[in-house]
Amino acid sequence: MSWHDAIAAMFDRWVSPDWRDLSVDDQPAEQWVEQRLAAHAPRIQAAEYAPAPSAGLRLTVEWNLVGNPRLELPLLEQLTLVCGHLGQELGLPLPSGALLVNPELPENHYRLRLGRQIVTRPQPLRPDQILAISPPEKLGQLPGAVAPDPTYGMPSKWIPVSARSRAERLGCMIFDPVGVVATQVTEIARGNARLFLDDRCVQRLLSRVADTRPHLVELAQQRFPLPRLTELLAQLVEERVSILDLPRILHVALDCQPGHNLLTSVRQSLGAQICASHLVYERKLNCIVLDPRLLERLRQPAPELLRLLEGKMIEAADRLAERGLQPTFVCSAEVRHALSRWASRFLRGTPVVLAWSEIPDDIAVERLETIEDIPAPDLRHPAKPPGNTPAPS
Repeated sequence: MSWHDAIAAMFDRWVSPDWRDLSVDDQPAEQWVEQRLAAHAPRIQAAEYAPAPSAGLRLTVEWNLVGNPRLELPLLEQLTLVCGHLGQELGLPLPSGALLVNPELPENHYRLRLGRQIVTRPQPLRPDQILAISPPEKLGQLPGAVAPDPTYGMPSKWIPVSARSRAERLGCMIFDPVGVVATQVTEIARGNARLFLDDRCVQRLLSRVADTRPHLVELAQQRFPLPRLTELLAQLVEERVSILDLPRILHVALDCQPGHNLLTSVRQSLGAQICASHLVYERKLNCIVLDPRLLERLRQPAPELLRLLEGKMIEAADRLAERGLQPTFVCSAEVRHALSRWASRFLRGTPVVLAWSEIPDDIAVERLETIEDIPAPDLRHPAKPPGNTPAPS
C-alpha cells in the first residue's frame, strides 16, 4: 500500500468516507493531501524503504480496543518515540514499532509480539481509566479494579481519572493507557535488544565509523571476523550496555592481549558509563556484595551451593525492591559474566551484576546487603530453595 492509499484509508476510517468531497484552504481535500505528501516525500520514502535491522524483526502491539480509535494515533507516536530513544540509548538502529488490530483478543486487551513470536499474554487495558501503582495498603484506599502491573508485576489498580489527585497524594505512580503499553514495549525491547543485532546491522554500524576512522575499522576487521564482533556487541546490549561509543569499543578490542577476556576488557573500559545509570545521588552506588570466599567456590560449584545461592540472591533482591531500590550485585570480574547469565534465569528483569574492576575509584559503594559464604554443613543438608536452576556456564 502506498502512503497516499494509507492516508486515504485512515481518513475513511476516522473522518468519513465522504471526506474527498470536503474542501481545505479552498482546495479539494484529496488534492490538499497529495500536495502535503509530495512536500514530505523524501523523508517519507527514506523511512519507508530504510532496511530494518535483523531481517525486518519488529515489535508489534496487537490490541482489540472496541470503540476507542482515539488511542491509536497517540500509541503509534509513542512506539516511534520509544524505538528512537532506545536506538540512541543502546547505539543500534531499531525499527519503528507496529500496531495491529486483532479481533481475536478479548475486548480491551493487548499483547506484544516480537517478529512472529508472541512475548506477552493478553493484558487488560482500560482506555477511560489510569493505572495506579503502589503498595496494596495504599491501593486499598482507591476505587477501581486490582490488576498486576503488566511490566514489572507490581501491585496496581485501574482507577477512574477523577481519582488521580487522590492517588498522587498517596504517592502512587500513575500511567495513562498509552503509557502502560509504551512502558512494557520499552522493557521488552531492552530485554531483547540483542535480537535486533545481526551481522548486517553490525556492518552498517562499522561503515558509519569508517566514514571518520577508516584505519580503525580496517584493523578491527582484519583481526576479528564479523560474527565475532557481532557476538561481542550482542553480549553488551544483552546486559543493557550501550554500544554508542563503537570507536572506543574497537580500540579496546584491538588492545586486548591474547588470553584476556574480550568482553571483560571492554566492560572495564566502559565502567563509568555502565555505573552511571545505577548511581543514586551523585556518586553513590547501592550494592549487594557477594563474599569473596563464596565467589572462589563458584568456579567449581556444587549443585547444593547453587540452589542455596539462588534463594539468597532472590531474598536479597526482594528486600531491596520492597524499599524501592534496584538490586545491583557486585562480584569479581572472573565470575561476573557467568553469574549474570545464571541469575537472569531466576531474577526478574535483567539482573545488574557489576565487577569491582568496573567501578571507578570516585564512586562510593554502599553495601546494603552481603551474601556471606555458605558453611559446609548447610551444603550437606540444604533446605530446598525456590526454583530449580542449572549452574552457570
